[in-house]
Order: sequence, then C-alpha cells, then structure tokens
Amino acid sequence: MTIVGPGGMGKTRLALASAERQLDSNLFPNGIYFVKLAPLREVGHVIPTLAEALDFLLDTGEQQSRSPKQQILDYLRQKQMLLLLDNFEHLLAPPSVPPKGGEVHGADLVADILQTAPGVQILATSRERLQLHEEQVYRIRGLEFLDSEAIETAADSDAARLFLQSARQVRPNFEWQATDLPGLSRLCHLLEGLPLGLKLAAAWVDILSLADIAAEIQRSLDFLESEKRNIPKRHRSMRAVFDTSWQRLSETER
Repeated sequence: MTIVGPGGMGKTRLALASAERQLDSNLFPNGIYFVKLAPLREVGHVIPTLAEALDFLLDTGEQQSRSPKQQILDYLRQKQMLLLLDNFEHLLAPPSVPPKGGEVHGADLVADILQTAPGVQILATSRERLQLHEEQVYRIRGLEFLDSEAIETAADSDAARLFLQSARQVRPNFEWQATDLPGLSRLCHLLEGLPLGLKLAAAWVDILSLADIAAEIQRSLDFLESEKRNIPKRHRSMRAVFDTSWQRLSETER
C-alpha cells in the first residue's frame, strides 16, 4: 500500500500510527521496520539503507558471489515482516527510463521484494504512486473545515482543532473568539486543510490576529516558515514543500 499526498500532509505520521497498531498482532513475527528514504540522493543508496534498517550485513568483498540486491532478496525470502518505506517519491523514475549500470529503480526493488518474499508486506509513503501492478493507493487530502456562523461548530472541525492545538504551543491561553471566525475560515480554505500549513500559520498567534495571518498567507506563501531546529528542511516552510514537488515536474507539467 502507498499512502499518497502532498508534502506536509501527514503521510509519515499516518504510516507510523498504522504500523504501531500492528505491533501486538501476530501478522509480522519477524518484525516491523522503518526505512527512512528522505535523506537519500541516489537510487543506488536504497539497498544499503534497507540493509542497515534490517540490521543485515551486506557482503561487499571482492569475492562476493551475489549482488547486494540478491543478498537482500535472499534474506527476505522466508520472512514475515512489514517494511515501512518513508518518502519514496524522489527515488522514482519514469518506467521508460532504464537504470544506469547495475542500479535498480526504487519501485523495481519493491516489485522484486513482493515477488520474491510473499510474506513481506510494504507500506510506502510518497507524493506520487509507485505505479506497480500490486500497489493499493491510499490517497489523503487536507483536514476538513466546517463553514458555520457559530464559532463552536466551526472550531470543532479537524482543521480548526489542529490549529488550536498548535496555537496553544505558542500561546497556552489561546481561546477562540467570535471575531476569529472570518479569519479562521479564510486561512483554513487558503491552506486547503494542509496540516503543515495550519501548524506554521498557528505559530503567529502570539503577535497577529487570525485575519492578519490569513492576509499574510494570501500575500505570500513565504510567510509560512519555521525556525525550529529539529524540523526537517523540507518541512520548514511551505515554499520548501512546493519547490520540492515543482522540481519533480516535467517542463510540460510545469
């Protein structure tokens, strides 16, 4: 299964929550493994990264009789496990593009694992589908926001609740006011319920009204950025999120 959605939508969090629910089941006696693909810059690094996540030592000596890919496939052949492959999109390539000398396209490796190791299940997160015959796509969109003239009703929607939770990290005593409703409605619609956007916007409640926050978002997406040290670079601003997706497009798509 591939969880598909734009950057900042919460794909990784959803995948981790799904995997966590399997920990007490008997479906995966050989374990559940999280494979972090976001830092990788070349498809050739996928197999070493997978091996490291599995705590499997690849034979890289000059006398090796099997390729690293074959070693991984042989290791997984009899296993019953769940692999969570996170942030796959930048390791994909069009089916028409052949791999370079000895390389394996990311999606091709997934297909080979599924064929070789029927007891291994894969949960991937990606901004686009892997385009595999076996793939089941679970597409996620923005959080729901309810248009209502009553602040109590509007504030009970998923988007508003996430905004409130995030706002209280900055201003613990933050509470909705009736005058907040137009600004809340506007920013939720501008951001289309995108969780990352809502959290970045909520960081401004200590110095701006909701109407002013919405106006700044309307003026420029560059307004939505964070200086927090432990946020991945790709999630520190909405500009970074959209630039990453933009770079994936062909000239025609742009």
